[in-house]
Amino acid sequence: MKWLRSISIDWSLLKNITIVILVRRVLLFVVGLFADALIKFEPSYPYYESILRPFGPAWFVKWGGFDGVHYLTIAAKGYIGTGLIQAFFPLYPMLLRIIATTFTPIFAGMLISTLCFIGAMYVWVLFIRDRKIKIAWWMAMLPWLIFPTSFYFGAIYTESLFMLLVFVSIYNLQRKHIFLASIFIDYRF
Repeated sequence: MKWLRSISIDWSLLKNITIVILVRRVLLFVVGLFADALIKFEPSYPYYESILRPFGPAWFVKWGGFDGVHYLTIAAKGYIGTGLIQAFFPLYPMLLRIIATTFTPIFAGMLISTLCFIGAMYVWVLFIRDRKIKIAWWMAMLPWLIFPTSFYFGAIYTESLFMLLVFVSIYNLQRKHIFLASIFIDYRF
């Protein structure tokens, strides 16, 4: 357990990353709130009315659209009787099921994704810093924050969880913790 003693958290860095990502999250909510004034939202994917709509206004529940409804369904009912959703690995729905006992399922999904994104960015910045690459922490995060499809990192999708697990694996490989890296890279669990 030598690796456990080597863990130290840079609380200042974590706080700064959290603030940046939460401000981004709020800005995306504001954009979603006013987007309907420019482009009318008419969902064409299944389950919007039955699964998402009961949990709040459209600007909020949009974050659970498309595959998000499948994760919500798996979290609520499991894989039995939910159709052709065998490609959805169970870790995200299991986390969703646990956190949805305290919060609404939509909020729980966004919370998981946002926390995983914060964790992924923290590990990514540590990895960049350990490699002696001389860029500011926010420059290491900037591509992940502004890439056109980066909104998925806050939606009810597994992208942020996947990214966190991959970055933790790479970080552990860099530190020669092969066993830990192999545990985290098997993201199918």
